[in-house]
Amino acid sequence: MNIDQSLESPPQEKLGLDAGTRIELWTREVEQHVIRSFARQFGYDAADADGTFTSGGAEANHMALLTGLVHKFPEFARNGIRGLDRQPTLYVSTQTHHSFLKVACACGLGSEAVRQVPVDGALQMNVEALVEQIARDRAAGFAPYLVVATAGATNAGMIDPIARIAEVAAREGLWLHTDAAWGGAAIFVPELRHLLGGIEQSDSIAFDAQKWLSVPMGAGLYLTRHRSILEQTFHIKTDYMLIGVRGPNAVAPYAHSLQCRIRASLEALQKTGSRPRYRTHMTVKTGRRVTIVDVVEIDWVGAAGDYVTLHVGEKDYLVRQTISSLDRELDPERFLRIHRSTIVQTSRIAELATLENGEFLVRLRSGAELRTSRSYSQRLEEWL
Repeated sequence: MNIDQSLESPPQEKLGLDAGTRIELWTREVEQHVIRSFARQFGYDAADADGTFTSGGAEANHMALLTGLVHKFPEFARNGIRGLDRQPTLYVSTQTHHSFLKVACACGLGSEAVRQVPVDGALQMNVEALVEQIARDRAAGFAPYLVVATAGATNAGMIDPIARIAEVAAREGLWLHTDAAWGGAAIFVPELRHLLGGIEQSDSIAFDAQKWLSVPMGAGLYLTRHRSILEQTFHIKTDYMLIGVRGPNAVAPYAHSLQCRIRASLEALQKTGSRPRYRTHMTVKTGRRVTIVDVVEIDWVGAAGDYVTLHVGEKDYLVRQTISSLDRELDPERFLRIHRSTIVQTSRIAELATLENGEFLVRLRSGAELRTSRSYSQRLEEWL
């Protein structure tokens, strides 16, 4: 999918590449549509906004520090920190997420470049203390470049006075990043939107859809109102990445973000059609009633012939399926076969015991005791 289709190739290979490229281009356009929709919700002009999906808030915050650096110091993209004549500094509150200390190190700034501004009695960033710290740093020869407003602190859920911080950022020429990974969902609730007043003035925003919007992990978002900053920061041209991207909203993902990855949803689609690789749920029918069982709730599975019994807490469900076929469908990182007729969820195991008669016993946290054999116990010991 990274091959330039202007190159000569046999017709059968060309057909496969065309199909793969069409899927990738379609997926990219869906992503851009979602990004523009979220940008509008946060008050950005969709025509000027840009963004990308991330693995979570930490990656989005990492991108904010990098884009802020390139915006303030365009030479940083080529020469790095050593090419700057002054040490850049950034400003967070004492309640801000710890990821900023980590990504400051990853960016080459170092944790000492992170100024932790005191909070007031409401655990919000003290704006007066922020102004004073910036003034002290300028006087000492540092180069303030970025300030972080937190919208939903991990400790207590507090939201910084974003509008007031935005005024300081504009006056001081700082990149304003709002970490709304947790509290950003308030933007979708009319009664709560006012709590995020001023967020539209942010140069960038981090938001985690997985926190509130019932989607899987890895659905973080980095949004920005600077249309070209991602290209300026991350554009790298190579011969083996997809080129020739066209269209008014076309985006080359390999030149647009930290990672050169295909989205997990697309990867699952390509590998298995529309299904995940392993079972996440099982449908159980008892009489006229249909129950959907989440596999993470299963304690253990016992088998007899062509049927298995799912033991879920105090409930048991009989399912017509062989233990061997089910073993292949359950995630081996979560489930382990301990007998030819038994599968257990490893997080439920309390102890592996050896009995006086030489037999082996697996005790579960629920109190259930399951027999296993020497061959299976060795495998279980290795796993544990």
